[in-house]
Amino acid sequence: CIIQYTNSDDLFTVIIFIIGIIGELSIGFKVSILLVLRLTEKFINNFTFKISIRSIKRFLIGTNEEQIARRLHLVLVSTTLSILYITVAFSPQLTSVEIKNPSLSIYENLVEQYSYSLQCSCSQISITYGSFIDIKSSYHPACSRNFIGDLWMAALIIRNNPFYQNVSKTYIYSSVGQLKALSTLCQLSKSTVDRSITQFRNNHMINIQLLSSNVLYQRILMIMNEMKTTMPKLFINTLSLIRQTTKANKFLTTFGTTWLLADLYNSTNGDIIHTIPVEYDLCNCGLSSQCFTKLYGVIISCYILEVFTINI
Repeated sequence: CIIQYTNSDDLFTVIIFIIGIIGELSIGFKVSILLVLRLTEKFINNFTFKISIRSIKRFLIGTNEEQIARRLHLVLVSTTLSILYITVAFSPQLTSVEIKNPSLSIYENLVEQYSYSLQCSCSQISITYGSFIDIKSSYHPACSRNFIGDLWMAALIIRNNPFYQNVSKTYIYSSVGQLKALSTLCQLSKSTVDRSITQFRNNHMINIQLLSSNVLYQRILMIMNEMKTTMPKLFINTLSLIRQTTKANKFLTTFGTTWLLADLYNSTNGDIIHTIPVEYDLCNCGLSSQCFTKLYGVIISCYILEVFTINI
């Protein structure tokens, strides 16, 4: 892992640094000042300007070159040291530190202290979600085997059952059909969920940098929320396709809940079998597939799937 942080030298370090260069600055400035004064005096004498070197000396409050040099030396050194102090003391410096093979506890401490600059390269940039995530699904109690099992449905249609003998056969057959449809829907929902989970487990998470536990948790949570939104849509799309296909073709159900077969005698052609739409509470299944009625607390509709979409 590599961490980067900015720092500035403390006052003690800056003072030591400045003292170290004072000697070199003093010698350099002193020689330079004397040289400039001599050249200036010679230049003025040669060209006979009205301004003489004495006026410059008086302006700097000095009577000889040594005093002038000393004062200029003090001014230049003070100015230079001030600039150096400001530059060194207030200029941030970027420092990089490499930590090899940190433990989990050390990494977590680094995340807390240097979360914005911490960089830990991954030796393996791709890994399947299934290698470190386990997803378990749960379903509605209506999908339990005790409720939609074959034994329960068989009990409804036993001919020597008093319940079977005393109620409408339409009610019996419709109830059995609803249980079978519910069993099929439960299987469809389970297969949809299992397929989505398998696809997710086989997907790869690709990242070149090690993620903190908080960032990893947020990423997984986002994926889980997306799956919770996507899976119901897949199931509803499949169910909607089945419903639309059934309604468009106006299929004749084996339970006789949509169309009834009738025998019409014709002297020319003999007996002719034709269909008669079933009506529920003055609603014709030939015109609408959403007709329904209630019998012994059970909803009976034109098509079994429509029962699960009716809200009462």
